[in-house]
Amino acid sequence: MQAVAPEKSGIGSEPPLTLDDELRRWAWLMERAPEELTRHAPRLARELSTKLTSEMPPVVVHGDYHFGNMLFSQQRVTAVLDWEIAELGHPLLDLCCLCVVFQGGESATERGWGAAAGLAPDAVRDIFGADPGEFRWTLALTFYKYAAILGYNLMLHRRGKRPDPSYEGRTSTILGFIDAGLGLLA
Repeated sequence: MQAVAPEKSGIGSEPPLTLDDELRRWAWLMERAPEELTRHAPRLARELSTKLTSEMPPVVVHGDYHFGNMLFSQQRVTAVLDWEIAELGHPLLDLCCLCVVFQGGESATERGWGAAAGLAPDAVRDIFGADPGEFRWTLALTFYKYAAILGYNLMLHRRGKRPDPSYEGRTSTILGFIDAGLGLLA
């Protein structure tokens, strides 16, 4: 996807999002998540803000790039679904989405659904050739993002606006994602 020229992507006329924009985008959701689960989230947001990594030329970013949003045929991705949060942004964002899914069990150290045995974020980073510090920062941001999304959806469930009891079972995941993000920046 990153090889597609932004002007040929269908979103090329949109301004690229900076990493600071990305952080603010997810902070807005995090503020609406249940406070008992997000008490360490402001600290993670401050750490991310003060240790902001360098910008890179923007590319097409899906924004929720994981196996649940892909269709496969013969072990090849044939389509990518759910483009509602696509943007022009930092090239590591989608890669880090995959890494969070790899680790996304009940705690951030467990393998998520669809993860290949033995595939760790460092291996993914090395395949991509990313700078280790920049990758850690972007992965911490992605943990923050998914904690915010899960927390926001939990809030909607609890208020009866989007009933889905599965979010009650993700409370430890939200806490684990925030802790994982803080651990990456320590």
